[in-house]
Amino acid sequence: MTADPWEELAAELAALFPPLRNGDTLILSGEERYVQLRQMPSLLRAEAVANTFLSTERQLSPEAERRLAQLGWRPPDPPWVKNWSRDIAWPLRTRDADDLARLLVGTLRDVFEVPHPTQLEETAFNDFDDGEGPGGLASLRPGR
Repeated sequence: MTADPWEELAAELAALFPPLRNGDTLILSGEERYVQLRQMPSLLRAEAVANTFLSTERQLSPEAERRLAQLGWRPPDPPWVKNWSRDIAWPLRTRDADDLARLLVGTLRDVFEVPHPTQLEETAFNDFDDGEGPGGLASLRPGR
C-alpha cells in the first residue's frame, strides 16, 4: 500500500519546524495560492493568502473563506495582517508542530485545491541571512 503523499508532506513539515531560526521563512505555493510561515523570536506565524494578493480569476470564494475560518485561520486584519493567519507560541510542542503541518496541508489540498504535493513550489530563505542560508529549512523534497 502506497502512503498518501499529503500525509508524507505533513510529516516532513512537522519535522522541519523544531530547528527553525529567527527569520526563517517557508512558502509553499500552487499557482497563485500559497501558505507561508515565518519564525519570529517568540512565535511562528503561519499565513494563507488572502484575496488582496490574488488575481480576479484566482479569488477565494466565500465558501473557501468560510473553510479557512473553520480550519482555524484568523481573517486578514489590515493594515497589520493582510493574509489569513495563525500564530503559534515558540518553541513548538510536538502536538503544535503536527497540528500546524496538518493545517498547512489541509489548506493547500482542500481549500486551495492543489491536486498533488509535487505541484507545489517551495521557497525558503532567512530574513537575517548570515551566509549559512535558512537554518532549519532544508528542502522538503531533494531534487525537486
